[in-house]
Amino acid sequence: FGPMPHIFKTRHGRKVRRMILDRDGWQCQMCGVLLTGQMHQPNGAVVDHLEPVAMSPHRERDPANMRAVCRACHATCNSIEQRHAGNLSAIVAAKRGEPTIGPDGWPVQ
Repeated sequence: FGPMPHIFKTRHGRKVRRMILDRDGWQCQMCGVLLTGQMHQPNGAVVDHLEPVAMSPHRERDPANMRAVCRACHATCNSIEQRHAGNLSAIVAAKRGEPTIGPDGWPVQ
């Protein structure tokens, strides 16, 4: 059978994507820019999973785990996921713009 298609490649997924974009007012939840439907533009609309699907497959279809971001900020999200690989709480905190707190109680740079 093969792997399941990405959620936004299915009919239901396209509806969910549109719902998230409408819910977030077609505004990037990271930088605030108004989003367009033109994917090739820096302000093109992308729906990002706060908790990466690879780490939280059970939250792939959870709208509370999704938010609208621009294409440029989505690139930042991808680099955050790489930088904090394996550390789910650090990924989510960095995507939300929250400081990551180390074991000593101080923010990690």
